[in-house]
Amino acid sequence: MSGVPTAIAALIAAGHETNLPPEQLDKFIRKYREINDVARLLTLREIETNKISKISEAFESGCVFSKEVVPRIFKKEEIAKQYHEAIFPDIKSN
Repeated sequence: MSGVPTAIAALIAAGHETNLPPEQLDKFIRKYREINDVARLLTLREIETNKISKISEAFESGCVFSKEVVPRIFKKEEIAKQYHEAIFPDIKSN
């Protein structure tokens, strides 16, 4: 069985229903996943719009992984503790 990840199924359906061209839908989903991958590591309930822009800029400038992006934009206390060691390997967690 082949399918679509549930996290983006609604996005694909909405894009299809609004006749979004495949290239734009692909770009939209990539951007969504970049932001979402970073957001999942945070303890914050909301992200400021300027930080969202910085996340996009970081990926556009060559970052590949969320753990490369997060320390450029967010403070350690804004990151869920279970990710501290992976994101901040040189700093001991409390």
